[in-house]
Amino acid sequence: MAVADIVGVFLKANQPNHVVIKMQGAAVEVTIKVNVSKYKLYVVIEKGEKVIYLKLLKAMYGTLTAPLL
Repeated sequence: MAVADIVGVFLKANQPNHVVIKMQGAAVEVTIKVNVSKYKLYVVIEKGEKVIYLKLLKAMYGTLTAPLL
């Protein structure tokens, strides 16, 4: 038995399932700074805090399906 760690593998695996993540707080501010025209349209205010819901196209570290992909 052997164990290996492939660097960046989560960035390469496609996400075949419909997975939506919720970003809030400072993560929203950083995302908007990356591309204002693209992401500002999707910002909503929930309980006085900025929130963005994103559909994943690639596997994301920390999700339930990522290790399987």
